Amino acid sequence: MHASVGCRTGDHARRIAYLLIGQLLGLANPRLVLAQGVNLEIPYEMVEVPLDTAGANSITYEATSVRIDPAKYDGIVNVYFEVDVYAYGGGNKTITLVDESAVQYTSITTGSVGVAGIPKRLRSASFTLNAGARTYKVKLGKNVTIYRARILIRQTAATKTVVQIPFLNWENRSLAVSTELGNAYIILSVTSNYEVQISDMRYRWRKDSAQYATISTFRWDVLANVTAANTTGYVSLFNSTHNTQIAESELSWTETAITRKSVTFAGNATNFAELDDFQPLGKRTTTSGGNLLIYKADLYIELTSLSRAEVYQRVGGRHNTGGFDEIFNDGHVLYDATRYSNPIVSFEAVGVYTNTDPPANYAVYLYDTASMTMATPEGQMSLARSSQVGT
Repeated sequence: MHASVGCRTGDHARRIAYLLIGQLLGLANPRLVLAQGVNLEIPYEMVEVPLDTAGANSITYEATSVRIDPAKYDGIVNVYFEVDVYAYGGGNKTITLVDESAVQYTSITTGSVGVAGIPKRLRSASFTLNAGARTYKVKLGKNVTIYRARILIRQTAATKTVVQIPFLNWENRSLAVSTELGNAYIILSVTSNYEVQISDMRYRWRKDSAQYATISTFRWDVLANVTAANTTGYVSLFNSTHNTQIAESELSWTETAITRKSVTFAGNATNFAELDDFQPLGKRTTTSGGNLLIYKADLYIELTSLSRAEVYQRVGGRHNTGGFDEIFNDGHVLYDATRYSNPIVSFEAVGVYTNTDPPANYAVYLYDTASMTMATPEGQMSLARSSQVGT
């Protein structure tokens, strides 16, 4: 299913103040896997906002990075690099996947393709990951805008894997950005308490461990920095259902360069309750004048003795319809049911509206871009008048 997320133009869709996450889920059903393992495709989401070098010959973006350890997987048959691309200005354009040592693993080269706001999804040939754990990043060439980027790991008869739950990726922008500094989620206020200082930080995920077997550990992974010495910033996963912190997930920064921090915790960590919603929050607690910048935050679920998993692919980022019915065509995924063992597909979005119209006037739809029709009658959800997860 080649899909995009947005509002249907018609009688049923109305204004949505924020569309924060649009995701496609594939559920690997356990019925045929006890003896042979699970077939599935694992995405590592890297880019959510449009990136463009603004005339520079190339830029490697630290804030796109993901860390992958092949030892956590088995049954890997293919690995792909996929991007949504608008290439312009004539000649060939290149998007490259590199690691922390600037070693190149694969690239996508294209002539002019797509238009601004309506990119084309391109996928690389299959390539091989490094045998050891590496941090992979996007290196972008001149005269090309990318709207999404991901690594796809295809497994057959798998007995172990790692699932990424994508939360934040830079500050949501509608226009392309070229530099990382200044385009993150910026925590300005000095406070001893975590709070929603930025309305866009409403990304939510609902924990349902029954969809995974068997969970080994959870890993909270964040890219951030502070902007001045003697400033300390913190990021933590929060239970947004009950407004309580998962203290075991708290990470801190005094570094002024973009730095990855990770922490693992168990599924029974305090306040990490089943069927509750969770979101990242930040704070800074010193008054030196520096701010906390948050670029990327993801939760990873490591699975062993694999029999089922819920796999997320991000279709859309933040969009504000501005009071109009709109279709947003800047993010795509290719869904291939043959890559999964007995898949069940769901559509999930996080949104908020602030008008007083009835809730029925607000909806999010999943679209098939080949026919520009709603993917299925079930690919629709209404929004409550607050930040909610719709399922």
